[in-house]
Amino acid sequence: MKIKEIKLYGFKSFQEETKFLLNPGITAFVGPNGSGKSNIFDALRWVFGEQSMKALRCEKNEDLIHISVDGLSDSNFAEVTVTIENEDFFPQFGSEFEIKRRFYRDGESEFYLNRVKCRLQDIQALFLNSGTLTYSFLELAEIERIISGDTKEMFDDVAGILKYQERREQTERRLEQTEQDLLRLEDVIGEMERTVRSLKRQARQTQLYQELKDEYKKLSLFITKSDYEKTIAELKEVETSLNSLNQQKQNILIKLNHLDEDRQNLKNEFTILETKKKETINEINNLNNEIESLQQELTNLENETIQFSIEYERKTASLKEKQEHLKNLNNKIIENEKKLEDVNHELAIWNEKLSNEQNKLETLSNKFIETTRTIEEKQKTIDGILLKLQLLKNDLARVEINKTNKENVINQLNKEKEELTRNLSTRTEEREKFEQELDVIVKEQDNISKAILAQQKQISELEAKIEEIENDIIKRQEELNDCRLLIDTLANRLGKVENIKFIKQQFKDRFYGMFRDCISVHQGYEHLVDVCLYDALNFFLVSEISPDDFKNLPEGRYGFIFKKEEMTRETPEELKKLKLLTDFIEIKSNKEFLSIILSNFFLTGSFEESVAYSKRFPEFGFIAPDGILMHNNSLIIQKGEFGYFQINQKLNEYQSRAESLQNEIVFMNDEKKKLLYELSQTRTDLEQNKERLFALNINKSESSMQLNTLKNQLNNLNKEIGEIDNERIKVIKEIEELDIRINEYKTQIAENEKTLVQTQTEEEELKNNLSKIEAQINNQNKELNQIVLKIGILNELKSVSEKGLAETRIEITNLKNEIDEISKLSQSEKLGMIEQKIDELKQSIQEKKEKRSKLEGEIPEQTIQDISKKIDSIYDEITQLQKQQDEVQNAIMQVNFKVFELNHKKEELNKKAKEDFQTNLDEYIPEEIPEPEMKLNEVKERMARLGEINPLSLSAYEQEKKRLDEFLIQRNDIITAKQNLLKSIAELDARARKRFIDTFNEVKEKFNDVFAKFFEGGEADLVMTDPTNPLTSDVDIVVRMKGKKIKRINQLSGGERTLLAVSLLLAFYLVKPAPFCILDEIDAPLDDVNVVRFNKFLRELSQHTQVVIITHNRATMEYADYIYGLTMERPGKSKIISTRLEDLEPAGVEEQ
Repeated sequence: MKIKEIKLYGFKSFQEETKFLLNPGITAFVGPNGSGKSNIFDALRWVFGEQSMKALRCEKNEDLIHISVDGLSDSNFAEVTVTIENEDFFPQFGSEFEIKRRFYRDGESEFYLNRVKCRLQDIQALFLNSGTLTYSFLELAEIERIISGDTKEMFDDVAGILKYQERREQTERRLEQTEQDLLRLEDVIGEMERTVRSLKRQARQTQLYQELKDEYKKLSLFITKSDYEKTIAELKEVETSLNSLNQQKQNILIKLNHLDEDRQNLKNEFTILETKKKETINEINNLNNEIESLQQELTNLENETIQFSIEYERKTASLKEKQEHLKNLNNKIIENEKKLEDVNHELAIWNEKLSNEQNKLETLSNKFIETTRTIEEKQKTIDGILLKLQLLKNDLARVEINKTNKENVINQLNKEKEELTRNLSTRTEEREKFEQELDVIVKEQDNISKAILAQQKQISELEAKIEEIENDIIKRQEELNDCRLLIDTLANRLGKVENIKFIKQQFKDRFYGMFRDCISVHQGYEHLVDVCLYDALNFFLVSEISPDDFKNLPEGRYGFIFKKEEMTRETPEELKKLKLLTDFIEIKSNKEFLSIILSNFFLTGSFEESVAYSKRFPEFGFIAPDGILMHNNSLIIQKGEFGYFQINQKLNEYQSRAESLQNEIVFMNDEKKKLLYELSQTRTDLEQNKERLFALNINKSESSMQLNTLKNQLNNLNKEIGEIDNERIKVIKEIEELDIRINEYKTQIAENEKTLVQTQTEEEELKNNLSKIEAQINNQNKELNQIVLKIGILNELKSVSEKGLAETRIEITNLKNEIDEISKLSQSEKLGMIEQKIDELKQSIQEKKEKRSKLEGEIPEQTIQDISKKIDSIYDEITQLQKQQDEVQNAIMQVNFKVFELNHKKEELNKKAKEDFQTNLDEYIPEEIPEPEMKLNEVKERMARLGEINPLSLSAYEQEKKRLDEFLIQRNDIITAKQNLLKSIAELDARARKRFIDTFNEVKEKFNDVFAKFFEGGEADLVMTDPTNPLTSDVDIVVRMKGKKIKRINQLSGGERTLLAVSLLLAFYLVKPAPFCILDEIDAPLDDVNVVRFNKFLRELSQHTQVVIITHNRATMEYADYIYGLTMERPGKSKIISTRLEDLEPAGVEEQ
């Protein structure tokens, strides 16, 4: 695996997209200071996941984005892309893959793997254990980090245990989470166990309540069934009564229907007669019109007869005059003119009279028509009033019946209210009684509750004391165990002397014991004696020895002190002022010869004093108070508890402490027993109080339930009384409204009857007026006919006179023709035809008048009056029957109400049975139960004494018990998981430890070899600061240059430090080669000789690792295979120039 291409855009000084192609071997980036060479190093570190802004030489992330000098062409983001050739290093990718990192000014950061968005940890996980993230990037700051000993992460990466560490951290997090889960689960289980115990007690109580409830259901169902059957029997009786009433109602309805049919038939007949009467009157009016028309025609014919006679006479007279009196024609004309003037005058008078008479006739006709129409309207009004009266009387009867019913309801409500008031008073007295009982129970509850709280507090205090004692016992037990462990340890350190039995048997009576057993040391001087005597304390004391005594000794090291004759050594004067060692030692009897050995040691005031005395008196030993011994020009120092007497002293102290702790534990256990007994007694008293409180709770619940029942009953009674009062007020109001309606009906009936009489009177008056008007019309017609006839004659005379004058004056010559024309028409024939027609008209008029008289006689006035009387009679019967019907209907309503109540009661009982007991009463056949009400009351009392019941306790108990079992199983699983996690951590530690130690030894060996190459004759070593725990131990570097003493690393020069770091880096690469090595000016501190060594290292390294170096050194450039030159033609913007040395070498040869 190697880097194929680097692409930068907007990263620091690289504003535009810049590409670098990298090849195997050594690639060098060169250029003046500030040209942006190190930005390439930063870019590579950044794209591989570097997060430290200090390592990237920035203060904040935004500093990575290119900023132009003029500020006009700033980049919006920084992006670095690296294309990597893959040689089966990552099998999941192909021949190459790409990683990219991008950062925006708004702070958003993106990572891409093969152009797919990913996370930083994905990139880091990809290159984990490849060396890329630890020792592939090296700069001078990294060298200082290596020198300061911060190499642990590099060693972990080389050893490949980073993944183990990551897995271990994940496992530890899981373990911590598991422990937290276990703690929470323990709390939950403890709480659930308390809940389950409580639910179990409630479940037993609920089970008992359920049994009582079943008994209550059975008894209630039996009582309900009995009530149901009684209700059905009563319902049948009421229904029989209802059928009888319905039959009566049906009979009344049949009579009413018959009467209504008769009334309707009479009304129809009345209507027909009225219609016939109106038609007859219309026909009479028509006949009058026809008679008038025929009379007019008769008048015209009579006028025509008169005119014809006059005309004939005039013509005859004219002809005679013309014939006989032609000479006297002018005189006759004068006479005719005078006569015409008289006729005109008379005609004007008669015409005026005719106009007046016609106006009178027209007035009478209009008055006749208007009177006829008014009579018809009056008749309609009378019919309407009669119908309205009938309806009003019906409504009045219904309202009066309704009022009577309402008054009955008021009486019934008053009775119910009195009954409810009596019940209310009784229930109120019972409620006061239960309230007094409840107050007594509450006071007793308060007293017991206070006692329980005091006992619970006492139990808590006792438990706290017991817990405190138990904790003290545990602490002292732990301390005792520690003391026993130390006692065992110290006893083992003292140990038994090997083969002492053999020595005793070998020397028998000559054996005096061991040196240490024959002396005792004053307190505080044990360490001085241990330093002075040390091994001699374990020597055997014998009286004498021979060579044969040692032939059969077992293998081992033995020391013997044998008793000699008393030898005296004179103490120098200078030493007599010093204290002898024997001054602090007591020698047992018969062992005084030991004082010779002990008298060789003196106690001085200081180490310097001991040194001075030892130089002058080397045969003696001098020991300072701090335990430093000078003897025979040798110095002996003892640190820690290594001496016999010191160990023995500590052993005695720990034994004494252990005995004291044992006594304290016994005393605490006794105290704990007392407290436990007191706790047990208190808990017993607490349980008794709880049982008393439970019994009181049951009584309280029973009283509360009964009190609540009474309160509910009182509320219901008050509610019922209120409802009855509201109903009474409502009914009274309705009665008042009915009274108002009755008065209104009576007033309306009286008004309508008065209006009827008045209207009928007016109708009679109108009929009389109509007869008078009719007579006046007939008289007026006769008089008018006479006037018309007179006017006709006068008009004819006038016309004849005028015509005669004209004919006389104009047509004298035509007289013969006129005479001929008059002669042609037979006077008698024409006159006979007119008279015949007149006779026919008179006969027709007479027939019409006879017919009119006949029609007037056919008007059924008497029949109409008879029918009206019959209708009134039928209406009276209907009213009587309707009253009977209302009475029957009221009875039916009451019976229906009773039926409704019984049906409602039946339905309620059935509904109650279905809802409360899930039983159909019609199908239910109970067993006979004697005295069910008494038994039901007993069950109620027992249920009430149980108090408040948790109906869900059974299911809740089962559910909580099941959950508790599940939690217990879960706790076992978590404990097993915790053990597995601990086992996994141990396995991971073991594997990582082995890998780290193997890799460390390998790196150590390679590092020593590489260091020797860089520093001829030099030696270097890697040392773990904590060999017992290599996974957490730091690694120190120890170096020694040729011909020099061991140096501290910080005493090395800059070049030596660099080569030391490079040596370690090369050792890493030799053990575990990284795919590439990126170096930033680490050759700067090296001199020419070391630069050559360094470049040889790079050349050797480039054989299997891709090397990229940023440098100023020309010697390093000579070893590079590819060189990229960087310049900065414009401030803040880098530019690259690349070349291969292979291409430059031929050109250099040609120039030479």
